[in-house]
Amino acid sequence: MKVCLDWCIVRKHKQASFHPLPPTQTNGDIMWDRLSSLSQNLYVQLFLVLGVLLAILGRPVPGPFVEYLYLPSLVNTYNPAYAPSDWTLASPFYEHLVFNKTFGLLTLFLPLEWLGWLGRITFWTLLVLSFFRLGRNLGIPLRLVSLMLIIWLIRGQSVVASSPLFGGFEAKSLSYWLLLTSINLFLEERWTPASLLLGAAFSFHPGVGLCGGVAVGFAVLLQGHPLRQMGKMFGFVFAASLPGLYTIGLLLSHQGGKVVTSETWRFFCLKALPYHMDPFSWPLRSLFLLFLFMIFGLVHTLLCLENHKWRFVYAFQFGLGLLFALGMYWRWAESYSLLRYFPFRLFGTLVPLFFLFHLSHAFKNGLLVPKRPVIAALGFITVLSYGSPVVVEFYDQATATLHQWRARPDDISKTFRWLRTNTPNNAIAILPPWRTDSFHATQRGQIANLLAIRHDSVVEWRARLQDLLGKPLPTLSVEATEEIKKRFLQRTTQQIQDMGKKYKANYLVSRTRYPFPVLFRTPTYNVYDLRPNKPSTKSRGNKPSK
Repeated sequence: MKVCLDWCIVRKHKQASFHPLPPTQTNGDIMWDRLSSLSQNLYVQLFLVLGVLLAILGRPVPGPFVEYLYLPSLVNTYNPAYAPSDWTLASPFYEHLVFNKTFGLLTLFLPLEWLGWLGRITFWTLLVLSFFRLGRNLGIPLRLVSLMLIIWLIRGQSVVASSPLFGGFEAKSLSYWLLLTSINLFLEERWTPASLLLGAAFSFHPGVGLCGGVAVGFAVLLQGHPLRQMGKMFGFVFAASLPGLYTIGLLLSHQGGKVVTSETWRFFCLKALPYHMDPFSWPLRSLFLLFLFMIFGLVHTLLCLENHKWRFVYAFQFGLGLLFALGMYWRWAESYSLLRYFPFRLFGTLVPLFFLFHLSHAFKNGLLVPKRPVIAALGFITVLSYGSPVVVEFYDQATATLHQWRARPDDISKTFRWLRTNTPNNAIAILPPWRTDSFHATQRGQIANLLAIRHDSVVEWRARLQDLLGKPLPTLSVEATEEIKKRFLQRTTQQIQDMGKKYKANYLVSRTRYPFPVLFRTPTYNVYDLRPNKPSTKSRGNKPSK
């Protein structure tokens, strides 16, 4: 009996301790699981998108993102010794005034190049995280959000109107982040902080804040919230936007004191900034593509009609579309003074990315299937219309970035550096007006710059450029650059002398041979001394060019 009992105990113990082995995993399965885990890792996706940004936009500071103007103006805010005689930097830059007063303090401690890179990386990171948060609110997996962001970045962000979110360190980058964070908070129904950030977006950059605020307000109204709640929201928005309203009031009062003719505004919209403000000059294909984006978004939103977040996002896009249509009407009616408010700023940039978000959500939720032929066919046609090979585009842009880092200073850059180190701080020079590196490279005053428009003094900016070129300014298109160079280099000795007396210019940078004393020589461009009754300084470098 005891033997039988011992046998039963041992058998029961063996059964209790027996566990079936899990099915064996192949190396391929283990690798796939690891990749899937990494694809949903926030830090991995963040570094991936930032790596793409560095490859395609990581140009030297100050870069081609209007940093050539806005970073020197930031330095000039608290450092009046930085190019004190420059007419362009003497502008208060009303639209950037709050940003400059806030972040200009950093220029007292950091060099311009360091500040530019610190600002880029900070704002790029904040913007990417805001889009990741938006994707989470809309139910899109992180890896799809990252992929759509990369495609949109490589495709150039803006389809029309050329107003990218990701660029240099400037006021609009901060304003875009505030706007996106505000949208996320509205989707999460956190009304008070969302309203405050929306008003702050206007204060830091009224152009971005105005367009975004109107579109968000339209989306909120369509949600049908109680009037008391909406009144509270608009009160917070107004309170946070007071600094921006003050700066816009300063700008309008300054412009109101000067006679700005309709012809000047027409030139400003159609000749100076057609890529921003003249929709009639944009390719019809791009405009049709934006229409396709909106149609696909509408169909997808109707299929997700019970999701209030997607309804809000599409209503926001529709609000931007209404502003875009209003700008088209102003252009047709030739109301050029109204176009200066940039009604096209956000629509051509955000709608392409939101289309990719719509497409991602439809793909994830099985809406792009044969049972849904309309949305599947529409998505297929739109993708074909939107994309050229992104791999090829990425290679071209990354190569261009690498070339800029490897590029050696040309002769004009050498003359700029010489002016910076060998002339008085308050000197004024007649410089080639097409060069965007002239502000930081020389840190000396110049008459005017072709691509640095003073929005508070459009008339004088145009008159100064006409003095530099000798004729009315042509369109600022790429095709006109050679004509502009030709006009500048054909100025006569007497015209240069008259210009020097009018603007108190002491130096000239040109490749044309003039009888003025040569202070610095390069194989092509020279620095001439325009100061009267000054002995000729011993020249350095090669002989003047012919």
